[in-house]
Formats: sequence, C-alpha cells, structure tokens
Amino acid sequence: MLWLCLRPTRLCLEAVDAGQVPDLAIIERRGPRSWVIDSRCGIEPGTDLGAAMALHPIRPLARRPEAEQESLRQLAYLAYSLGSPVHLATKAPVAFGGSVFHAVWVEASASLRLFGGLRELLTATQALLERLGLTMALGTAPTIEGAALAADHGQHLRTREALRQWLARRPIGVLRMRPDLLAKLDGCGLHWIGDLLALPAGSLRRRFGAELPDLLARLTGEIADPREPVVPPDRFERRFELLGGVDSTDGLLIPVRRLLVELAHYLRARDTGAAAFELAFLHENKTRTSVPIALMAPTRSANHFLLITRERLARTTITSPVVELFLRADRFDAPDTAQLDLFDTVHQHERDWATLLERLTARLGKDAVWTPGLVADHRPEQACAPLTPGTKGVKASFPPRPVWLLRKPRPLSRTPRLLAHERLQGGWWSPVDRDYAIAQARDGTRQWVYQDRESGQWFLHGLWE
Repeated sequence: MLWLCLRPTRLCLEAVDAGQVPDLAIIERRGPRSWVIDSRCGIEPGTDLGAAMALHPIRPLARRPEAEQESLRQLAYLAYSLGSPVHLATKAPVAFGGSVFHAVWVEASASLRLFGGLRELLTATQALLERLGLTMALGTAPTIEGAALAADHGQHLRTREALRQWLARRPIGVLRMRPDLLAKLDGCGLHWIGDLLALPAGSLRRRFGAELPDLLARLTGEIADPREPVVPPDRFERRFELLGGVDSTDGLLIPVRRLLVELAHYLRARDTGAAAFELAFLHENKTRTSVPIALMAPTRSANHFLLITRERLARTTITSPVVELFLRADRFDAPDTAQLDLFDTVHQHERDWATLLERLTARLGKDAVWTPGLVADHRPEQACAPLTPGTKGVKASFPPRPVWLLRKPRPLSRTPRLLAHERLQGGWWSPVDRDYAIAQARDGTRQWVYQDRESGQWFLHGLWE
C-alpha cells in the first residue's frame, strides 16, 4: 500500500477567511490563557495572545472547528479523484501553545499506473489543491501515520524499510503524543525515534504504557491501522460564515466561487453532475435571500457554475449586508461526456448555444427566455408553445409544416392550386374541421392553406421558404 497524505497546514485560518482580512489571527483558549494558532500578519504560532497584540494590532477570532471540519470533508471528496479509500482526522491542541492537526489520506498505490508514476500523481494533486485555495503539505509512505509525518517534512517514502530508516533519524518531538509522555522519554535519555525502535515493544509497554508501542507499530506497519472511510453524502449542503457583512454581490463572488469549487469536487467524487442548485444568503437583519440556479444540462464544471451564477447575481439586489452563505444541491444526473474527434465542431457549437441560453436566462429571468416546443394538439395554432430552455416538448411525427405561421388565418379570394392534402379535426372548446393543403402561388412560392369544411372558405395559414 502507498498512502498519500494531504496536510492542510493553515486550515484554521483558511477555513474561515478567503484572504480579505489582512490582520486576522485565529485564537485557541485553554482556561484563562489564549494563544495564536495562525495569523495573516506573520505572528509565530503558539505566541501568547497578549504578547501578539503588543507586537501587532491583530483582529483576534476564536477558532471554528465546525468550519474546519467542513473544509476538511471537501478536501476528502477531492481526494477521491486520486484514489480510494479516503480517511480524514482532526486533533485539537492538548496543551498551551500547541497546534491543530488536520489530515486527509488516500490510498494511491492503484493510481500510480493511471497517472504514470508518483511524480505525475503529485503534480496532478497540486493542480487540484490550487483550486481549493488551501496551503497544503504532501507526503507518501506505506502507512497512514508514516505518511502524516512524511507530509510534515515533504518526504515521499515508497517502502517500509525506507520509512523505518527515515524515522530512525527523526527526534521524538515529531511524534504526536502527550507532552508529559514526551518529557518522560526525554528524561530517560531517549531523544530519537531510532532509540525507541531499537527497544523491545514489551519493555516500552511496561515502562511507558500501551500508547507508545502501539503508535510505533502503526507507524512502521507492524500492525494494521483500520479507519472508517469518508463517504460523500447523498446531498451537497455547505454553509460558509463570513467574517463581516458584505453588501454587494461583487464582494460575494470570492466565497461563492469557493463553494462552487467544492460542489464540483463533490460531484467528481460521486461521478455525477448537477443541473440545478440553490444559493442562499443570510442577512444581518435575519432575513434570507434564495437564488436558484438552473442549467440546461447537468455538469460538474466549477467554471461553468461560476459563469452562470455571476450572471444571476448581477440582477440580485442585496437589501441588507450578508453574513452567511449556503449552497445546496440534491438532484444529480450524469453529465454528457461524449468523446469528440479533432475536427468535430457540432458538439462544441451545441454547448456554446446552451451556455448562451443559460446566461441569458440567469441575467434576464426564466420568463424572458424561451424556446418553441411541440405540445399534444393537432390544431396548428395550438401545437406549439413557449418552453423553458432545456425543457423537452412532446415527441410527435407530423407531416411537413411551415416555419412561418400567421397569427390569424387570412381568407383567400380564390381557390389555390393544391399540391398535397391533410385533414385535421380536433379541439374540445375550440373545435376545428379543416382540410389542409400545400398550395403554389402565382409567384411560385409555397403556401400552407386550408378549407373550413363547415363554411367552405379557403384560408392562408402559413408560408414556406
């Protein structure tokens, strides 16, 4: 096995801020004491809050574990495009000055052939991570715990022997253990992981308890390390709390883009697409604005989602500053993944046309854009109706019909020269009984005419090219 570990090293900060607040600092508290976990202004993590405020006029914000877990889950969904299974873990600081541990692991041994090797896999991983806007450390190793340590040091270890040799040269301080246990080991003159690996597991267990030898066994792969895999839920629901009220749609585009990228990764993890989703805003005055987005066909492209959402937001009025965003999608369908050859431009033109209709609908409203479609009615003036773009009308097979149909049939003063005949009868409240025909006018043009069977009068109803 080969585990790829994705370590978001600044998740506490990046989960709540998209870079708009330059003096933001994330704070953790233990009893009466607080310290800086991470900041935008270069303060060393672990610095006491009072000392940090004396150094720089920071804006302190309490750590938000729920936001971190949301972002970590989205990272786990992304990891399914690299391999499976996928696991995640979060460990809060256990003592004053400590840091938060976040990690996502993906078993990638089966993906090496798909990507063409480890270097290509890592390149693809970096490209995916850039879309999420998270600062990330990567590492690989044959064990889960080993991959996490390897990520902290940017190492890529392919075998258990290579992992063991590398661990032997690391200080015991890199192990994620209780501070009192680390101090006890240091007091016994054990400073390197190699010192611990050289001792019998039974002796370590009697002297220091079961935690230490169990960790070393999982670290080196001597015992299994089973964990519950991450499974994408049946629906996508994402909440993002803004640090301050935003009173313009332009100011919402950065966090909205982030949510749409996460939606795209969720859809890829489930190998599906979405043709509709709902964006909602919670305002300072506790009111809520819903912005439904509809597409003509399912997709999982974040860029396409953002293109249509931007048009929709352009006609959305913000009546009160927005403090929270919600994104929800629960209707999914496989997107069109037709393979095109080099010179086939038909499908590209179809996609361009669909995108244009989607943008017009988002900008002008669904009632302002329509396409003609067939309905189940034999009467020509009732057989066509305006439909929402992307909606399919009834399937029917009619004899030839002209594109140009007169709004009201025009009486003819003389019997036309007839080329073909068709009788149409139907209608409950407005019945018709007509004999239609294709007629040729004196100038050679073709006309669509009919004779009312009750009155015998001929009418012009449509024109052919």
